[in-house]
Amino acid sequence: MTKNFLLLYCVLCFVNVVIQTIKSLCTIKSSTFVSACVNAMAYGLYTYVIFFTNAEGLPLWGKALITAAANFSGVYLANFMFSKLFSHEAEWKVDVSVHLTDVDSFINYLDAANLVYHTYGNNSDGEFQFFTVFCPTSKESQKLAKILPPNAKYCVSESIKKL
Repeated sequence: MTKNFLLLYCVLCFVNVVIQTIKSLCTIKSSTFVSACVNAMAYGLYTYVIFFTNAEGLPLWGKALITAAANFSGVYLANFMFSKLFSHEAEWKVDVSVHLTDVDSFINYLDAANLVYHTYGNNSDGEFQFFTVFCPTSKESQKLAKILPPNAKYCVSESIKKL
Protein backbone atom coordinates (compact mmCIF):
# COMPACT_ATOMS: atom_id res chain seq x y z
CA MET A 1 0.00 0.00 0.00
CA THR A 2 1.55 3.31 -1.04
CA LYS A 3 1.65 6.38 1.19
CA ASN A 4 -0.90 8.16 -0.99
CA PHE A 5 -3.22 5.16 -0.79
CA LEU A 6 -2.79 5.01 3.00
CA LEU A 7 -3.42 8.73 3.36
CA LEU A 8 -6.51 8.50 1.16
CA TYR A 9 -7.80 5.60 3.28
CA CYS A 10 -7.30 7.60 6.49
CA VAL A 11 -9.09 10.64 5.04
CA LEU A 12 -11.95 8.54 3.68
CA CYS A 13 -12.43 6.80 7.04
CA PHE A 14 -12.47 10.12 8.87
CA VAL A 15 -14.86 11.85 6.44
CA ASN A 16 -17.10 8.76 6.43
CA VAL A 17 -17.39 8.82 10.23
CA VAL A 18 -18.17 12.54 10.25
CA ILE A 19 -20.87 12.14 7.60
CA GLN A 20 -22.33 9.00 9.25
CA THR A 21 -22.55 10.86 12.57
CA ILE A 22 -24.17 13.90 10.96
CA LYS A 23 -26.55 11.50 9.20
CA SER A 24 -27.64 10.09 12.57
CA LEU A 25 -28.12 13.56 14.04
CA CYS A 26 -30.03 14.77 10.97
CA THR A 27 -32.33 11.76 11.08
CA ILE A 28 -33.49 12.86 14.53
CA LYS A 29 -33.33 16.65 14.31
CA SER A 30 -33.80 17.62 10.65
CA SER A 31 -36.41 17.45 7.94
CA THR A 32 -37.03 14.32 5.89
CA PHE A 33 -35.41 15.86 2.81
CA VAL A 34 -32.21 16.82 4.63
CA SER A 35 -32.07 13.38 6.26
CA ALA A 36 -32.49 11.67 2.88
CA CYS A 37 -29.74 13.79 1.26
CA VAL A 38 -27.23 13.20 4.05
CA ASN A 39 -28.13 9.49 4.16
CA ALA A 40 -27.54 9.11 0.40
CA MET A 41 -24.20 10.90 0.65
CA ALA A 42 -23.14 8.81 3.66
CA TYR A 43 -23.88 5.46 2.05
CA GLY A 44 -22.38 6.53 -1.28
CA LEU A 45 -19.08 7.34 0.44
CA TYR A 46 -19.31 4.19 2.54
CA THR A 47 -19.04 2.12 -0.65
CA TYR A 48 -15.61 3.63 -1.28
CA VAL A 49 -14.55 3.03 2.32
CA ILE A 50 -15.47 -0.65 2.00
CA PHE A 51 -13.42 -0.90 -1.20
CA PHE A 52 -10.36 0.60 0.50
CA THR A 53 -10.87 -1.52 3.61
CA ASN A 54 -10.73 -4.67 1.48
CA ALA A 55 -7.57 -3.53 -0.33
CA GLU A 56 -4.32 -5.40 0.26
CA GLY A 57 -1.20 -3.90 1.73
CA LEU A 58 -2.22 -2.85 5.23
CA PRO A 59 -2.52 -5.40 8.04
CA LEU A 60 -5.84 -5.84 9.81
CA TRP A 61 -4.55 -4.26 13.03
CA GLY A 62 -3.54 -1.16 11.02
CA LYS A 63 -7.00 -0.87 9.50
CA ALA A 64 -8.56 -1.34 12.95
CA LEU A 65 -6.31 1.36 14.42
CA ILE A 66 -7.13 3.82 11.62
CA THR A 67 -10.85 3.05 11.95
CA ALA A 68 -10.78 3.51 15.74
CA ALA A 69 -8.90 6.82 15.47
CA ALA A 70 -11.24 8.03 12.72
CA ASN A 71 -14.29 7.10 14.79
CA PHE A 72 -13.09 8.84 17.93
CA SER A 73 -12.02 12.05 16.25
CA GLY A 74 -14.78 12.03 13.61
CA VAL A 75 -17.67 11.59 16.05
CA TYR A 76 -16.19 14.21 18.35
CA LEU A 77 -15.79 16.73 15.50
CA ALA A 78 -19.21 15.99 13.97
CA ASN A 79 -21.03 16.45 17.27
CA PHE A 80 -19.14 19.67 17.93
CA MET A 81 -19.88 21.03 14.43
CA PHE A 82 -23.53 20.00 14.53
CA SER A 83 -24.13 21.61 17.91
CA LYS A 84 -22.43 24.86 16.84
CA LEU A 85 -23.89 25.15 13.34
CA PHE A 86 -27.35 23.66 13.59
CA SER A 87 -28.46 24.07 17.15
CA HIS A 88 -30.96 26.67 18.16
CA GLU A 89 -32.08 27.74 21.55
CA ALA A 90 -34.53 25.23 22.93
CA GLU A 91 -38.14 26.25 23.39
CA TRP A 92 -39.90 24.84 26.41
CA LYS A 93 -43.49 24.24 27.41
CA VAL A 94 -43.85 23.93 31.16
CA ASP A 95 -47.02 22.44 32.66
CA VAL A 96 -47.35 23.72 36.22
CA SER A 97 -49.76 22.78 39.01
CA VAL A 98 -49.96 25.56 41.62
CA HIS A 99 -51.70 25.21 44.95
CA LEU A 100 -54.80 27.45 45.09
CA THR A 101 -53.30 29.53 47.91
CA ASP A 102 -50.42 30.54 45.56
CA VAL A 103 -52.40 31.12 42.34
CA ASP A 104 -52.93 34.89 42.63
CA SER A 105 -49.31 35.65 43.49
CA PHE A 106 -48.08 33.26 40.78
CA ILE A 107 -50.22 35.02 38.14
CA ASN A 108 -48.84 38.37 39.31
CA TYR A 109 -45.27 37.04 39.02
CA LEU A 110 -45.99 35.64 35.54
CA ASP A 111 -47.39 38.97 34.39
CA ALA A 112 -44.50 40.94 35.91
CA ALA A 113 -41.99 38.62 34.21
CA ASN A 114 -43.84 38.97 30.86
CA LEU A 115 -44.19 35.21 30.53
CA VAL A 116 -46.83 33.84 28.18
CA TYR A 117 -49.10 31.36 29.94
CA HIS A 118 -52.44 29.64 29.75
CA THR A 119 -54.50 28.55 32.74
CA TYR A 120 -57.15 25.90 32.41
CA GLY A 121 -58.77 24.73 35.59
CA ASN A 122 -58.21 22.72 38.74
CA ASN A 123 -57.26 19.14 39.46
CA SER A 124 -59.82 16.58 40.64
CA ASP A 125 -59.58 17.41 44.35
CA GLY A 126 -59.68 21.15 43.69
CA GLU A 127 -56.39 21.84 45.48
CA PHE A 128 -54.27 22.89 42.48
CA GLN A 129 -54.78 25.05 39.38
CA PHE A 130 -53.11 24.13 36.09
CA PHE A 131 -50.94 26.45 33.98
CA THR A 132 -48.99 26.01 30.77
CA VAL A 133 -46.11 28.47 30.52
CA PHE A 134 -44.22 28.99 27.25
CA CYS A 135 -40.47 29.70 27.47
CA PRO A 136 -39.01 30.38 24.00
CA THR A 137 -35.49 31.12 25.35
CA SER A 138 -33.36 30.24 28.33
CA LYS A 139 -33.99 33.72 29.71
CA GLU A 140 -37.71 32.96 30.14
CA SER A 141 -36.91 29.53 31.59
CA GLN A 142 -34.73 31.15 34.24
CA LYS A 143 -37.46 33.70 35.05
CA LEU A 144 -39.99 30.91 35.51
CA ALA A 145 -37.64 28.87 37.70
CA LYS A 146 -37.26 31.85 40.04
CA ILE A 147 -40.99 32.47 40.46
CA LEU A 148 -42.30 28.91 40.83
CA PRO A 149 -43.96 28.43 44.22
CA PRO A 150 -42.10 25.93 46.42
CA ASN A 151 -44.97 23.42 46.45
CA ALA A 152 -45.68 23.65 42.70
CA LYS A 153 -45.49 20.54 40.59
CA TYR A 154 -44.31 20.87 36.99
CA CYS A 155 -43.43 18.96 33.86
CA VAL A 156 -41.07 20.42 31.25
CA SER A 157 -41.29 19.49 27.56
CA GLU A 158 -38.89 20.62 24.82
CA SER A 159 -40.37 21.78 21.54
CA ILE A 160 -38.23 19.84 19.08
CA LYS A 161 -40.04 20.39 15.81
CA LYS A 162 -42.22 23.19 14.52
CA LEU A 163 -45.08 23.13 12.07
